[in-house]
Amino acid sequence: MHAELVSTLEARRVRIRELGEIYDAEIGALQFAGYERASIDPDTYLPVINGDVFDELSVSGARKTLANVAFYIANLGYALSNNEIRMPSVIIIDSPRTSLGNTPEDVAAGKRIYYRMHMLSMAYPQCQIIVADNGLPPFNMRDNLERGVSRSIRLTELTYERPLLQGVPHPGLENLETIR
Repeated sequence: MHAELVSTLEARRVRIRELGEIYDAEIGALQFAGYERASIDPDTYLPVINGDVFDELSVSGARKTLANVAFYIANLGYALSNNEIRMPSVIIIDSPRTSLGNTPEDVAAGKRIYYRMHMLSMAYPQCQIIVADNGLPPFNMRDNLERGVSRSIRLTELTYERPLLQGVPHPGLENLETIR
């Protein structure tokens, strides 16, 4: 029985190392500032970049957002590529661009995030990626790659007139109380 448990544990350690390799590739593809190496901590199962654990990553330059998005993309990609990994084939990402900022570098990082999600969905059409964001990065429609990414996005714009929950009317801005 002990030998079987040791074998199972080692197989799981191999999976964490494999996920770490995928995560390392995602961090590289997102052009994480100062990137040298990335992995998944075998004890906490959280990202490690250049030896810094996730909680200690600097938030400057959108590093935490890129680390987080890369982590979710890597997990989904790994689950889709391995039938033994029983994870849902969906990820939901909340407002990645909001955390990036508006400098040219931040806009480019936003485009890379959407590009990586596009590439994952092209490789695995059975996956679903849902992103709630305050807007798409400005794609250059003259660039074939950016035009392709932009066209692959099914945008659902939510407004007061078109809420997420149809039939639940918005009370109007004058009836809202802001809580701080």
